[in-house]
Amino acid sequence: MLIALAVALFIIEAHTGTMILVAGGIVALIIGLLFLINGSITNSDSGLAIVVILIVAFVAFATWRVVQIHRRRATTGREGLVGKIAVVRERLNPNGTVFLEGELWSAQSESGLVEVGQEVVVTWVDGLQLYVTKHSVETYTKVR
Repeated sequence: MLIALAVALFIIEAHTGTMILVAGGIVALIIGLLFLINGSITNSDSGLAIVVILIVAFVAFATWRVVQIHRRRATTGREGLVGKIAVVRERLNPNGTVFLEGELWSAQSESGLVEVGQEVVVTWVDGLQLYVTKHSVETYTKVR
């Protein structure tokens, strides 16, 4: 039961991403493994301790990686376009066309007239329409 509780806590933690439930899961896993292998907590040996430490280390590392992956910014789809730099192909006054990642996109400038060849930063996406501003260091770091 304790091992099942530990697995449940790790699964819930992977979905919440707070790292709070990991401690309870590790404690439940250690106690559950000690009961499973020895039958009681008092009869422990160094071999068992090494196995428990390795399992706990693996579970902690795996949970930490899952949480990192959940917190990472999207790199595909509409969310992945925000913050990317595009090149203006058809003058934006305010609407026009930009070239981004090998494709032509309809775009609307939020910072006025932008001439052909200038770089713009995607600030948000609505369907197939990109909303862009003129590229500058301040704009790029603000969007990122």
